[in-house]
Amino acid sequence: MVYAVTSCMGALPSELTAISLARLRHDLKNPLACVKGYAEMILKGMAGPVSPNMERYVHRMLDAVTRQTLIIDSRLGGPAGASALPQIEVD
Repeated sequence: MVYAVTSCMGALPSELTAISLARLRHDLKNPLACVKGYAEMILKGMAGPVSPNMERYVHRMLDAVTRQTLIIDSRLGGPAGASALPQIEVD
């Protein structure tokens, strides 16, 4: 999906492309941040005792979040803030 979106953006002006990619990166990574946060709270025992089996599943969730974040960063130009948005002069 990310490849299809980025390949269609080739016709956009570079300023719009940078802004669109930043927005897309945010929209894809924001839910992952929520999943990661809740998974970490579960591992800390904030939701009650964690069985070894549950701990294994939560670690798998965190691994999946990391993989997805790396895919998003590699396809959409790195982590948010790594590529600066174009500067636009305003009066």
